[in-house]
Amino acid sequence: MKISTILTNNFFKDELLWPDRNENQSMIDTIIVKGVPVRIEGFKEQINHRIQNTFWVDLTDDHIRNPVEINESVTVLPAYWATMVSTLWKIPALHLKVVSQNVIKIRKQLRGGGGSGTEGQINISPFSLDEGYNNLVNQTLLHEIGHKINQSYQCVEHMSAHDRELMNRVPHRGKTSGSGEGYADCYMDYYTGGTMQFDRPFHLGGLNFTCHGRPVIYSAQELNRKRLEAFLSVPPMLNGTN
Repeated sequence: MKISTILTNNFFKDELLWPDRNENQSMIDTIIVKGVPVRIEGFKEQINHRIQNTFWVDLTDDHIRNPVEINESVTVLPAYWATMVSTLWKIPALHLKVVSQNVIKIRKQLRGGGGSGTEGQINISPFSLDEGYNNLVNQTLLHEIGHKINQSYQCVEHMSAHDRELMNRVPHRGKTSGSGEGYADCYMDYYTGGTMQFDRPFHLGGLNFTCHGRPVIYSAQELNRKRLEAFLSVPPMLNGTN
């Protein structure tokens, strides 16, 4: 298998971002980030191609089920590659070693965000590449990496009962829920801007929940601080973030 290796010490130079390949080369590109090889698969066959998808969504209220056909399309641009590379440079080398155990795959059959449940893979939907929130930093990629970090270090399992419940209670923007999603969101928020970001209206009113039979009430500001404290209290963040 031929692998194109790209040294990305200066990832803003176009010639370092996108490799020259011929038709006999593999769809996997290996980039070197902070000395760690990271594999990305799926751009070769999709660059500058328009990808279309049709799916059905049930819009359900209390009385009516209303299936609606949705058509979406996206053109995969070289700029999306640049964003993914610059996003990888945001996380520590220790975390990149976890990423290097997986292949980041651009999966056409996915829609929406991504998926990290498959062992050895971090799956990213091409449709997520075009989302506004992924323009400057690929938040979807950070979220999926957060899952892999959690799985590798058992981060949530090392948290106190209070912090695990806190992770469970903060709603995830995607379809799935649970403390794993809460941790992955914290990871995404932390490395997106260096602090927790609350762009979901729910958080503006804070959060109320019960832990060990006792009510817990946090304002939005307290919730921000508590999430950050919980996130930084367990490995690998406890060992340093650089």
